[in-house]
Amino acid sequence: IHLHDRPFTQAPIVHRKLMAEESTRDTGAEISVLFPWKLINQELVVGATNGRVWGHSHKDGPPKNNPMFYAHLKNFYYFGNNWGTQFGFTTIRYEPDQNTRTVRNQYGADIVVKWNRSFLKSFQFMAEVWLRETEFPYERLKNNKPEMDRQFGYYAFADYQFHQQWFVGFRYDYFSVTSLRDKYGYKASNAEIAYTPQITYKPSEFSYIRASFERRYTKDFTIESTKIDFRPIEDQLRDLYENQGQNKTSPTVVNYQFYIQCVFILGSHPPHVY
Repeated sequence: IHLHDRPFTQAPIVHRKLMAEESTRDTGAEISVLFPWKLINQELVVGATNGRVWGHSHKDGPPKNNPMFYAHLKNFYYFGNNWGTQFGFTTIRYEPDQNTRTVRNQYGADIVVKWNRSFLKSFQFMAEVWLRETEFPYERLKNNKPEMDRQFGYYAFADYQFHQQWFVGFRYDYFSVTSLRDKYGYKASNAEIAYTPQITYKPSEFSYIRASFERRYTKDFTIESTKIDFRPIEDQLRDLYENQGQNKTSPTVVNYQFYIQCVFILGSHPPHVY
């Protein structure tokens, strides 16, 4: 899905960290099966690609030792009174390079809840949770197995249409590298957290204008460890005296960003070159 088709201006942080601005793109084949259940609509999608590209790209990447495999199970259920929900689960196996045999496994869960009343008023809630585990090859000669890299993130977004042409929404983002360690080898607290309210005006189905404001809080305590210093007090005072007057990077940063997005649909999207 291209950025202008999404209900928010910028891609969620977890998408930009673990996938790309417009998710992933590669060359391969997939098969989907729609199960004949009565109580719930359920579809399973299974695919395999050549694994050369991760993220949006118009070029073919280097060949890989193994293809990329993915599966997505999605479910739709109608509550009644114009309420419905779709939720699903995703798993991906990918090898980022052809030399080290590093394996990246990614797991996700998503949900969308919608309500609509004759296109005059509507409400939708959507959220995704992603976990990436990167396993590095085992060094047999050194008898050393590197620690697995783990990254976790999610977002939650709600959008309410209070008028035929006006929408107001809010998104919460969270992302963290849970395996990150500081210089002493301890687990280091780190996260990226964003709060983004937005308002959208749609003069027609072919255009819209959206304004959003983002407050992003970033913390990374690999810059400055939060562990208790058990060294003798004279050593701590000596370091404090020697480092006084030096500018240190703060482990916490707050950024504010404001976006204006205008989209006008003038024609069909041309096909990509394959």
